[in-house]
Amino acid sequence: MPLAASSLLLGGLWLALQMTIVLCLRPLRRLAGSARKIADNPLGQYLYTGSRNEIGAIRFALEMQKAEAAALVGRMADAATRLQRESSELVEAVHVSSQGNQRQQQETDQVATAVEQMAASIQEVTRNAHASAQAANDADSEVLDGQTVVAASRDIIHALEGRINQVSEVIGSLAGKSAEIGSVTEVINAIA
Repeated sequence: MPLAASSLLLGGLWLALQMTIVLCLRPLRRLAGSARKIADNPLGQYLYTGSRNEIGAIRFALEMQKAEAAALVGRMADAATRLQRESSELVEAVHVSSQGNQRQQQETDQVATAVEQMAASIQEVTRNAHASAQAANDADSEVLDGQTVVAASRDIIHALEGRINQVSEVIGSLAGKSAEIGSVTEVINAIA
């Protein structure tokens, strides 16, 4: 019976060892299942790890995660480079825009100064036009006054002409009467 007992003991140990292995491997198999959810490619697993078992699946998943992380870091570096380049371009564009705004402000100031000068010139022209209009009004008044004086002078000249004609007639009449008186005086002188 020692052989039977030793066989039985050996069988029990064997069974205990199998149970221990199953219990120990169960978390490993769950981990391998999770790893296969991340990266399930048996051919890729074999090429990268040289193994098709659970350890190979876990190692392959870790390698894939590492590759994805490296790719992500690369994309982030590319994005950062692109962002830096675009930032520099934006800063340059803002600088150019700022210079354009400054030029535009200077030109606007020049236009405003020109408008102010033009407004002052317009006011001066308006004052001169007003003064010219006043002078024209004054000249019109003087012309009207002159016309009145001329009309009055004309009337006086006509009246004077009439008087001169009357005086001329009187003088003519006097000359006639004087001639008659001269004849009478001659006759009186002749009689006397």
